[in-house]
Amino acid sequence: MITPGIPLRMIVFKGRNEWTMICLETYIAVQASVWEDLETKMRDATQLYFQSFSAEAIEQGEYIRMAPLSYRLLWSFRSGFLGLTKLISGPLRATYDPLHARLQFA
Repeated sequence: MITPGIPLRMIVFKGRNEWTMICLETYIAVQASVWEDLETKMRDATQLYFQSFSAEAIEQGEYIRMAPLSYRLLWSFRSGFLGLTKLISGPLRATYDPLHARLQFA
């Protein structure tokens, strides 16, 4: 049976001219100059990524491709590091629904 939703953690950085969003569980990274495009690109990339797996592979967690430890530590310690890093948005949470091939940001 497929999990109704797969929780995913996103970390967001703002550069001079663009936003970068990285998924910590799949190591998908996207960039865009405006926030709305950033979310759209992450939705599209995540949907395509999960569609490359069978239902059984998703259920077994074969989609997990963890981002580097440095990004995961930034997520874990975001409160203490907000002033010291370029992280301008708190880490985001999202849920991927494999039944409807949809990514929903929390």
